[in-house]
Amino acid sequence: MIPSKKKIDELKELVKRDFGVEWTDQEASDEAFNLLNFYDALGRFAMEDIQKYIDTGGEPSFAGPDYDKWLAEQAEIVKKIQADRKEVSKSKKRKG
Repeated sequence: MIPSKKKIDELKELVKRDFGVEWTDQEASDEAFNLLNFYDALGRFAMEDIQKYIDTGGEPSFAGPDYDKWLAEQAEIVKKIQADRKEVSKSKKRKG
């Protein structure tokens, strides 16, 4: 994922304002790229955990009850999205 010039400039302003550090365009671009990839990885890890939770029928994780509660909430959202997608797909097949 490549951040836009606008977002890189916003990141430079934030770092200067909050930390008193001035980054070059290249430094800001590199850090923005790293941050985006870090959060992308976190999102993929979370989605893997959610899908595993769904596939195992709600098997508890080793992360503790707060994480399990979060997994259960997210799993319900994902299951609804998956059900909605199936319904849309069936509807398209009937029409087409």
